[in-house]
Amino acid sequence: MSKTQQSGHIYRAAKDFYELGILGFNDGDFLAKHVMAIVANFALSVELFLKASDAKVTPSLRSKKGPLGPAKIQSNVWGHDLLEVFNDIDKSVANQLESAFEEITNRPLLPLLEKCKDYFVNARYHYEKLGAYDVTGIKVLAEGIDAALIKSFGSTA
Repeated sequence: MSKTQQSGHIYRAAKDFYELGILGFNDGDFLAKHVMAIVANFALSVELFLKASDAKVTPSLRSKKGPLGPAKIQSNVWGHDLLEVFNDIDKSVANQLESAFEEITNRPLLPLLEKCKDYFVNARYHYEKLGAYDVTGIKVLAEGIDAALIKSFGSTA
């Protein structure tokens, strides 16, 4: 039994950012005008997909006086650096995701994570840090991690 738990709540948040990125990516005019927002959406979705793969759920405490409060759901890892987040998730989970990603995309995961590791932070503050972004690469990373999660753990929705 794995000490990790996949979080459908975090996954659904990741999927929202991913789907917004897809809408923008598929509209050439919108992509040209809002490329940094699309990069940020894809990068945040990757971060959250990874964090969803290794989550911690603290159940509500029992109460005699009324309904239970909400459970606390959070990731076991922190930060926005995609490579660091990946390296910090449970190793067995990371190995499953890496293998599934490579099988699905026919691309190695780690070089793409390395290339896109700071895209979320840099895209949010792109006016401070100019540079080139591989929009297709971050899209492939988001699609591949999503598909790898589903292949490795089943539907998370």
